[in-house]
Amino acid sequence: MRTTNFSQQELSLLNYTNLFFSTLSISSGFAVIMSYCLISNLKTYPKKLVVSMAGAELLYSIANLVNYFRHNSSCFLLNFIRDFAVISNSLWALTIACTAYNQIKHFDSGISKAYSKAFVINITAALIPPLAITLLQDLNIGPYFGDDIKY
Repeated sequence: MRTTNFSQQELSLLNYTNLFFSTLSISSGFAVIMSYCLISNLKTYPKKLVVSMAGAELLYSIANLVNYFRHNSSCFLLNFIRDFAVISNSLWALTIACTAYNQIKHFDSGISKAYSKAFVINITAALIPPLAITLLQDLNIGPYFGDDIKY
């Protein structure tokens, strides 16, 4: 277990800050997703990418918030969800950057057809590391989730 040099007051401040920003992130994620669902003019390919990234961030923030109310048995599931959400969020950011670059270089009006493919690739790629760690844990080899990753 990792030890810190923070006082109890500093740890409390860190926890409240984390709680505040997790709640703010959840509210923002819901606002982005709800506006996309309710306003038909927003249903374009670039907005789908942003909403997908917001969904990954929302999932991470929910796991972060649930961490305050968890039991020891849920630690594994929360870490699995966090790993998935962080990787997924990064992959959506990469997808947005690649799409923007490709559209600037070679404009393609049919780019919106690529969303399904991007969705499947991003979700699959984001699931591979957490599933690999889960499998290794079940076989009692490799890292396991806890307060720190250990071998």
